Amino acid sequence: IVSGPAYNMSSGSISTDGGTFYDAAGPSGSYGNNEILTQTFCSSVVNGQIQFQFTSWASETCCDFLTIYDGPTTSGPTLFSGSSNPGTITSTTGCLTFYWDTDGSVVAAGWAATIAIVNVQTPLDCNGGDVVTR
Repeated sequence: IVSGPAYNMSSGSISTDGGTFYDAAGPSGSYGNNEILTQTFCSSVVNGQIQFQFTSWASETCCDFLTIYDGPTTSGPTLFSGSSNPGTITSTTGCLTFYWDTDGSVVAAGWAATIAIVNVQTPLDCNGGDVVTR
């Protein structure tokens, strides 16, 4: 069971500590034709990496593409680009940017992904300044 808010693909930026991410139509519809959307998610937890685990995927394989960038913009490194299930994607920067581009024909059910914050590094108040990864 996933708790937290549900986010449908749109254009903009979101700061979150978890939830569920869907294509633009949400969990019960098919995404639309001619969608061009850029959505950025950043961890609301200091020093946390944001992770998306795609639990379902259905898209037109020839012509509808998702690209995922590591960072708060599309100028970051590409972590995934294609029309198949991306699996699990984890940021190194604390942010992931999603670029979704569909053509003018054929739609499908889209996707669902769980969002989690992982690898939170918390500095300890030790003389050595150690960092512990939880």
